[in-house]
Amino acid sequence: MKLKEFILLTAMLFAISSSVLGQKRSEIKPLPENASLAETQQWLADALGKHASYKTRFDAVTLSNIKISGCTVAFTETDKRNRVSTATMGTTRTTNVSKNDIIIDLAKVRADGISLEDHIYPELQSIKIWYAGFDLAKGSTAGRIYYIVAKLEAAGAIKTALVQIQRQCKSPK
Repeated sequence: MKLKEFILLTAMLFAISSSVLGQKRSEIKPLPENASLAETQQWLADALGKHASYKTRFDAVTLSNIKISGCTVAFTETDKRNRVSTATMGTTRTTNVSKNDIIIDLAKVRADGISLEDHIYPELQSIKIWYAGFDLAKGSTAGRIYYIVAKLEAAGAIKTALVQIQRQCKSPK
């Protein structure tokens, strides 16, 4: 009888501890509103590296070389895509890798230009960053939209940090 009680108690403790760990993991909170610019930038750099890198069935996206200076957020986005084709000569697996250096100037983003949108995968969420104005000139960012995909539990906190940095930036005239 003692063995059954021990196994039951162990199973209950395991269930309770795993639910508590799951709750802590899903609680990613941004810094308070009164955090300094330096604190917010450091928090954002850490959060982007940790929570905006993800894997899906077909893709593996990694953000690296994250640097935040003033109103500018810069990073390298590496997207590794796997495709399987059975069109000719049996099954063929193709892997494509693209590497992009991204620079986002939060001073040029619309006042309401940072928002959250649903992603095709329910465990991910897109952070939409929409530049102010509209300009088709070569090299212009005016009117351009950029998306950062992050894990669902962190997307809201990352968006809040981006907004906090944006508020401390002066918008262009």
